[in-house]
Amino acid sequence: IHDTSSNTDRMTATTAGKYVVVCSVIFDANAIGYRQIAIEYSVDSADYGRFTSPNNGASVTTTLTAAAELTMTAGSYIRVRAIQNSTGALNSIANGVTPSCAIMRMES
Repeated sequence: IHDTSSNTDRMTATTAGKYVVVCSVIFDANAIGYRQIAIEYSVDSADYGRFTSPNNGASVTTTLTAAAELTMTAGSYIRVRAIQNSTGALNSIANGVTPSCAIMRMES
C-alpha cells in the first residue's frame, strides 16, 4: 500500500474494494489564516473528508483529522493534502502520533 522508495506521497490500493481512510495533522500555532486537510483520490482528483478550520490563535496548535470511505480500484491511490494560508511557512508537528494516515480495506 505504501512504497518507501517511489511515489512516497501516496498510498495505493493493491486490491479493489471499499476502503476507509483516516489522516491527521497538527499545525504549529499561528494567528493568521486557516488550516485545511483533505484526502485526494486519484480516480477523480476530488477531495474527500475535507476539513477546514480557522486558526486557533498565536499560542494554540490546530489539529485536523479527515476521514473518508472510498470504493477504490486496484492501482488507484490516495494522497493527503494539508494546507494553510498564514502568509508564511508554518510547520506541521511530528509527535509520534501525527502526521498520520491509515488506509484499511473493508471486507465485503
